[in-house]
Amino acid sequence: MMNVFELLLTGLATWQIVEVLHHADITLSLRIRASESASLGGLRGFFSKLLSCPFCLSHWVAGALVVCLFLFKPVTSLPLAPLCVFAAAKLANLGNDLTYDSCRSPKVDLPNDIEVTDGTEDPHL
Repeated sequence: MMNVFELLLTGLATWQIVEVLHHADITLSLRIRASESASLGGLRGFFSKLLSCPFCLSHWVAGALVVCLFLFKPVTSLPLAPLCVFAAAKLANLGNDLTYDSCRSPKVDLPNDIEVTDGTEDPHL
């Protein structure tokens, strides 16, 4: 049976994994490939629809995490490590979202005569 800590950890990790899969730039190519195979039906069509619906995706991600937790928990507490990573990331994101207006670092305005480069040019040439 899951304790409250594991349930909270799994819920936060699920939330963060779904955010990454459904919204992040890093998984954009995956979502594009999935959307291209939406009309194929079968398993590829299923995954395409799954990636396009964060609500549906959350059930499958949570299910996979819980199954992994129950399968490997008797052996070691190692399955909690990835859950902790995603849960910590989600808590950090929530904290940022809740305090965004009051805790942002102020933007520094540079004087007009200072040129900012991307560092690829040699300033000595």
